[in-house]
Amino acid sequence: MQLQREMKGGLSEKEALISYIREVTYTYLNRLAALRVMEVRGLIEEVLIQRDEYGNRSYGHRNFFEVAREFCKSQSDEGLSYFISLIFNEISSDIGLLFNTDDEYSIISPSNQALVEVIRLLTTEIDEDSWHQDEIIGWIYQYFNEEEKKEAFRKVNKEKKRFTVIDIPAATQLFTPDWMVEWIVNNSLGKLREEIINGEREYKKLEDIKLLDPACGSGHFLVKAYDLFYQYYVEDGYPKEKIPFLILRHNLHGIDIDARAIQLTALILYIKVRTSLKNIGINELTENITVNLVCADAVLLNGERLAKMKKQFENNPTVLKMIEIIYDEFTNTRLKGSLIQPEKRLIPLIEEYKQQKQKDLEKRKKKGRLRPFWKDLKGLKKSKKNQC
Repeated sequence: MQLQREMKGGLSEKEALISYIREVTYTYLNRLAALRVMEVRGLIEEVLIQRDEYGNRSYGHRNFFEVAREFCKSQSDEGLSYFISLIFNEISSDIGLLFNTDDEYSIISPSNQALVEVIRLLTTEIDEDSWHQDEIIGWIYQYFNEEEKKEAFRKVNKEKKRFTVIDIPAATQLFTPDWMVEWIVNNSLGKLREEIINGEREYKKLEDIKLLDPACGSGHFLVKAYDLFYQYYVEDGYPKEKIPFLILRHNLHGIDIDARAIQLTALILYIKVRTSLKNIGINELTENITVNLVCADAVLLNGERLAKMKKQFENNPTVLKMIEIIYDEFTNTRLKGSLIQPEKRLIPLIEEYKQQKQKDLEKRKKKGRLRPFWKDLKGLKKSKKNQC
């Protein structure tokens, strides 16, 4: 259960419950926003916006009502919530990171009244031109966290408290302006491309160039990088129907401590792929989408699991030390995120262990205690013969 996982990760029961409710709320908001982006861009039929000609229902809901009229009439929302859940399931095969209705964030759902109101706000309070902007995803991320951010800074400034782990995602959120994103990506990825073409750097295939945003937020930098990579693949003569999948599989990588941000980054990259394909006349995905995105909020379970692991290696002090290092490094992962680097302490320990094992091996050889491996093989063959 997610609440237990959060509590084992250091949150109180109340904090774990608040965190879970926020994640559920944000997941549903992300899903509805995703549907709105896709219907405005013509990637799916209209499933949210209501039209007079469809009896104040969306086109998709009207069609569902006609097929399941008796069921819809028996529901207080005319089957809207069930219809929306069917759409989530349909899209989950393409982008399970956001639309997986079997995950822990789908156990509870918004009330019919809340669902209708959110859909109304998304379809009437935000104009369609805004939904065509890639930055709309970042705006959703920014404004959803606005109240949390204000409260976090109020506690720090007025109550002289420190940020808690649960405050970090909202408190450290910064929406980078378009001009700054463009300047940074053009002067990193763009500069690299220019130097490779001019022979100033060693040649690399496009598939071998990796771009990592270690605090990707809603994917603003990755979206800009997607556009540049797409341009480069076209210039190098790659088939346009393959390019979107190559970019996501090989080139773009992102990390964030906030699962909500990872959801949105996956969403916007999915939409970029669908839009790129639609622009060349392809309306369905021709391959599975692979996204290299990681939410750095791993929680190591303590208690019985840790005690059992230590018991298993109680006669191996080196392994016990490794376990201690890992648990120490991964404390407060939500605070440290991608700054966690256990390898700096583990690699020297592993090398020391290997060297010690090599010395032990040499000693055994000198004392004649190490039988040649072929003698063991000979004995093995005899035993097998006897068994037959």
